[in-house]
Amino acid sequence: MSGPLSDRYHCARILALLYGTRALVLILLALAPYGVRLAVLSVAFGLVDFATVATHLIATRHFPVESLGLIFGLLSMAHQLGASRGSCLPGVLHDLTGSCTPTLLGCSAALLVAMIGCLAGLPGTPATFGSDATGVTEPRSLATDAA
Repeated sequence: MSGPLSDRYHCARILALLYGTRALVLILLALAPYGVRLAVLSVAFGLVDFATVATHLIATRHFPVESLGLIFGLLSMAHQLGASRGSCLPGVLHDLTGSCTPTLLGCSAALLVAMIGCLAGLPGTPATFGSDATGVTEPRSLATDAA
């Protein structure tokens, strides 16, 4: 779903929507940690737990073609470092507090900050570079950059 949505809508809006929805689901999960609601919220989170296509499309629009291998590698590394911390820190917080709620609320807060960051970079804001009114830049080729 992310690919076709990225072709139609501004990627930063897609990411903001995904991050905001994830934050909401995690808050609801903190309030309803058992039973059928847990299963429903888990499915809901799984449906919005994707952003790779939009993230990579943003990178292809804002970095030179010859640097995309490095950029994609750094994105993958950052995701893996986050995943490793995301596996350890919640367990430590649970051991300290006896609850998953601090982790869920902390992740929700981080997602809301990420959502605001995505919205701050939309067209018409000072953080946007090299894009037209839709936020889409023309792809650059190596031949054009070399000339």
